[in-house]
Amino acid sequence: MISEVDVFAFLAATVCWLGPFFVNLAAGRVNLLHPISFFPIQVVWLMIPPLAYRTGEFTMLNTARMFVQDEWFLAEPMLVIGLTGIIYHVTVRLMGVPLLLRRLDDGRTATGFPLGHRFTTPAVFISCLVVGAGCIFAQILSGDADLPITGYYWLMAIYRAVYILPVLMMAQNQTYGGVLFLLFLPSGLLLRSKAAFLNFAVMTALYFQQRIFRSSKLVIAVLACAIILTPFAVQRYAQWEDATGAQTTGWAEALNQGMGREHAFENFAVIYHSAASGTRTYSGRVVGELAQSIPTFLWPGKPIRLYDIAREFLAQDVLPVNPIKFATYGYSLFYLDFGFMGCCLLSSGMGLLLAVTYSFLTGLSLRREESWPMFFLLTLVYQSRVLLETGPALFVATTIPVLTALSCTLVLASLLSLKKARRKLRSPVLKLG
Repeated sequence: MISEVDVFAFLAATVCWLGPFFVNLAAGRVNLLHPISFFPIQVVWLMIPPLAYRTGEFTMLNTARMFVQDEWFLAEPMLVIGLTGIIYHVTVRLMGVPLLLRRLDDGRTATGFPLGHRFTTPAVFISCLVVGAGCIFAQILSGDADLPITGYYWLMAIYRAVYILPVLMMAQNQTYGGVLFLLFLPSGLLLRSKAAFLNFAVMTALYFQQRIFRSSKLVIAVLACAIILTPFAVQRYAQWEDATGAQTTGWAEALNQGMGREHAFENFAVIYHSAASGTRTYSGRVVGELAQSIPTFLWPGKPIRLYDIAREFLAQDVLPVNPIKFATYGYSLFYLDFGFMGCCLLSSGMGLLLAVTYSFLTGLSLRREESWPMFFLLTLVYQSRVLLETGPALFVATTIPVLTALSCTLVLASLLSLKKARRKLRSPVLKLG
């Protein structure tokens, strides 16, 4: 059962991470792309599933059962992560980003501009189609191969750009954006993830925020379908063969497996109570994890895993034939290497990254009165959840390909628009009379 200690620790962590967000929310100002919003919300959100299981004296991980009677099992890690929230917000403020939103910090300001003054709708649509088709082909090419061995993970990571392309098109033209949603939505089945369809809706909500309900009926209908189809992605994600060769396809098993990475914070809690201070390597594990994001064509002899956190701390949950892909909570490796200071280092680093990119990209968008810089900010903000759920390696390995695909789309759209403008200039001028 949840104790008073658990409730106090959760509320304290919530105040530390979401205090500025709630203050602005009470004043009627919300900007989900601001550093005080999405990343802190994700930090607090990942604390909720383990607490929900604890109400029935259950745990999400088998290894965590030995701590089920420990009153401080979740409370102490929540207080530790909560304290780093203060450091996160201090870093954001030191970078010159105010914690109290002003008019120019309202998400509707920068995202309300046209995508680009020189972009034409056909050029943006064709560019999104070309790059999107390339992303889908990359996902098909990667297939279900053993990605860490073959190096095809980067191909699968490129596919994630498909989620942002319809939103990019909507910023230029809502009708064309709705058509692009319809074309790309079925490709969600290619990604074995419970978020395969849901990502379309989340990306759109992050960018358009309050204006999403004033979008075209076609866009709203497609996003509703994306949410409704999510359980099918959950079932596909949950299919795997056990030692007897049987497949898990039932809805109960699918939903259970579909919890996916929601056990990330409980993973951290197990590590927090199990790791001895003498096991710290002072950057060894973090560097080893980041090395996983290097493609094998650049490092032909790269090991499958330089560091396997699941097999060291969660041995009771690792299956012998098809191991469950455990979530590596973003703070886990930093805690193992540096202790509490490592957690502070990560919070400060994320505060620095999100504050600097927010300040630069929002300022660029306001100066040019164009919204295309905001899509680079949208990518970083959305990908911050990957850092929390899977660790720094996948954060790097999934963010860089998406930013590359986004850049290619904008460059191609610019070139096509420029070509069309030159044709207009070369066309003969008809004189009347």
